[in-house]
Amino acid sequence: MPSLNQTSEGTQGSRQVASAEAKIFGLLKRLSSTGRQQVLERNFSQPQRLALERWILAQRKTSCSAQQRAQGSAKPQSLRMSPGRQPKSGVAGLHSHRRAGRILYRASVAAGPFHLTTGLSSQIEAAQMWLKALLRIRSEVGGACTAPADSDMAEGEAELSRVEVCFRKALEAEHGVLGPATRLHFYAKIPASYWVGQALSTPYFQASGLALEKGLKAWRRLSLARSAIFTGRTNRYTILQRHGPEEIQAAWSRLREVHIDVWAAAGRCPVQAAARLGALEVQNKPKQERMVRRWRSTASVSTAKVPGLEKRIAQLLAGWTPNSPDGPRQDEDRGVQKPRKRRRRAELR
Repeated sequence: MPSLNQTSEGTQGSRQVASAEAKIFGLLKRLSSTGRQQVLERNFSQPQRLALERWILAQRKTSCSAQQRAQGSAKPQSLRMSPGRQPKSGVAGLHSHRRAGRILYRASVAAGPFHLTTGLSSQIEAAQMWLKALLRIRSEVGGACTAPADSDMAEGEAELSRVEVCFRKALEAEHGVLGPATRLHFYAKIPASYWVGQALSTPYFQASGLALEKGLKAWRRLSLARSAIFTGRTNRYTILQRHGPEEIQAAWSRLREVHIDVWAAAGRCPVQAAARLGALEVQNKPKQERMVRRWRSTASVSTAKVPGLEKRIAQLLAGWTPNSPDGPRQDEDRGVQKPRKRRRRAELR
């Protein structure tokens, strides 16, 4: 996704100078979630809040359109990988296995949060046909944008529904190729690197019938539990700029509980699921403690910057008229002076 601190492509003037919305949004991102909420309540009028929300949604729509164009322009036929990463089959997504002296093939593709894998076949032509169908599914699911970074719970549920509907339609469209003989199954991944150093996954489910419903339900439950905190692009350090350690830990307690329950509902032992999470937590604990110490050491410095950022935001808001189609008062924001009228030659004499 392109940086929202830069203006979208347009006129030469809009490319040279960022809009008031972009400047304000860039300053708000530098605040913590609590400080950002306070600044919004104290300094923003209702029209300004609504105008900023419309601008953010427009930026996301532009980003989604760009992703869809990129997905549409991708060429599924170019499956060759770099020499250092080639599987035994020599084709990305096509895997070969030797069983009882025979070579068997299967196709595997990641489509958004879902990872699809077919059964084994002794015919490489059949596996290649399955792979092409899986790539078409990936293209369709990839066109559905993921949940917005700062969306609330209702918007997050709407985005999950859109991805789920797209996934169902793509599977149905390829039903003629990926029939029961394909033995297609899938699992889903949920980001959780801050807590356990890797993503959480659901059990494997068949991609048809009742098993498909159970798999999608498990993915939705984990996704909603994960959406309690920021779900956009971040790393283990920047997540602490949006949420405090206590808030992050409370979200993990809920996500951990749902993850164990999902595996138990699939017929797996909940004790073993909890033990796996516990081992990952112990392994990741030193890194997590180091990040919390770093966050606490810089928290006082960041707090001192809040008044200065709030003052700059207030100055921008004073020169911003949301009802204007151009947003800010361009003359005041850019400091452009009106050109002086040329004096007549008679006055110069």
